[in-house]
Amino acid sequence: MSHLKKYDIILIDEIDLIVKNNEGKVDNERVKELLSMLSNSVRSNIILIMTTNNIQDLPEPLLRSGRCDFKYEITDFNDQEIDEYLSKQGILKEDIEKVVKDKNGNDIVIGDTINPAYLNELCRSYRRIVRNEKY
Repeated sequence: MSHLKKYDIILIDEIDLIVKNNEGKVDNERVKELLSMLSNSVRSNIILIMTTNNIQDLPEPLLRSGRCDFKYEITDFNDQEIDEYLSKQGILKEDIEKVVKDKNGNDIVIGDTINPAYLNELCRSYRRIVRNEKY
């Protein structure tokens, strides 16, 4: 195992929120500061992962090749993927829909597609309610 290279991983979640001001607009000063910090800390053993739900809102300099070498889109689960995910969780779609409510107290309906992160949160909510599990 000594032949394997060690990496430091930095995760910046919701990068779009970091580069925006309180009005929700891109703040060029924040972008410049972030780019400066990134360029000053560049080492060959760092893997930088940035996440966003709104890639279209990110400024182009942040996405330029050399700063952002790979882009991966995680798409919504389709009906089959939903069933597979829930099966691995040991939860039925119908059970979530019976027990979990949205933030307004309305019933949850899981359609033919769903965001994986949202489905995970529904599963966590279900387990907290039914199984009294804490996270």
